[in-house]
Amino acid sequence: MVLPTFYVNLNAVDIDFPLARRVPYALSRYYLALALGQENGLVSLAMAYPENIKARQVLSNLLQADVVPVFTPAEQLLPVLEHVYCPQPGAKRSILAWHDGAEWETAVTQTANLLNQTLLAPVTICDGAQFNLEEILALTATSQHELLVMPAPQPKRLPMVLNRTAKPLFFVRGAPTAIQRILVVMRGFASDERALDWLTPFAWQAGTAVTLLPLTNGADLGPYLHPNSPSGQHLERCLHRLHAEGVTVQLKFRQGKPVQQVVDELASSAVPYDLLAIAAEAEGDFVSQVLTAIDQQQAHNGRPIFVLKPPDLTSQFHNQLD
Repeated sequence: MVLPTFYVNLNAVDIDFPLARRVPYALSRYYLALALGQENGLVSLAMAYPENIKARQVLSNLLQADVVPVFTPAEQLLPVLEHVYCPQPGAKRSILAWHDGAEWETAVTQTANLLNQTLLAPVTICDGAQFNLEEILALTATSQHELLVMPAPQPKRLPMVLNRTAKPLFFVRGAPTAIQRILVVMRGFASDERALDWLTPFAWQAGTAVTLLPLTNGADLGPYLHPNSPSGQHLERCLHRLHAEGVTVQLKFRQGKPVQQVVDELASSAVPYDLLAIAAEAEGDFVSQVLTAIDQQQAHNGRPIFVLKPPDLTSQFHNQLD
């Protein structure tokens, strides 16, 4: 269902601060969404991407009310989020690495050390003798670690892994290599820019290039080709950011169904990508479909995958989504 989109100037409305703060800052920042007020059981929700159905569902569940999305440009929304939440500087990023068998010990440890060198983040390494998979996923909800490095799970366990953690995941799928070609799958929402936050340190390294793959609806490129459309503005903002930071960036478009677009780009690249990055909008259903298709069609073999998850989703209100 396509909802009518109304524009709201946040400087002209009174914001219900207690209501807004029922959504954790990190989640509001991830979705670029801010609860404004509630009337007759409906919550007005300022969103830079009001067409993001998954985000609306997540926030509706969290607020326990139907939401009415209204459009506010990201440039106006960001400073208001800072004003409402007054976020404190976060703790320095740290990495939790885990493996459940000797066959993965070397690959996971070396990958974690590679990430440590790039992200300048301390690493804690655990194994299956200390924590099983369910325990390590639960640990991510309560620990200060901001990235979980682990072997790519078997297909039947993948949905569970994606559903039970709110922290970014770095799936090891073989021996680590230098990350110089990165494919970023663009969902068309604020999470794309959050993924770039993580990937930019890799892109700063000499000889590294980033390819953006905006997912399209079949062969319809129209939303991205019109500079005044939300999709066009979003793409331009991401490109401008990468160019401003001196990152070598390429832009690719594919046709067909979104999942197949990702598989086709991975399979047809003359030089294999070293890293695939994709963001989830909720529990990770679409990401699960993509990763399953990659395995079934033997694309991106042996190379890692970075999955960005909405923060605090699992720990805050997982039970409400069941």
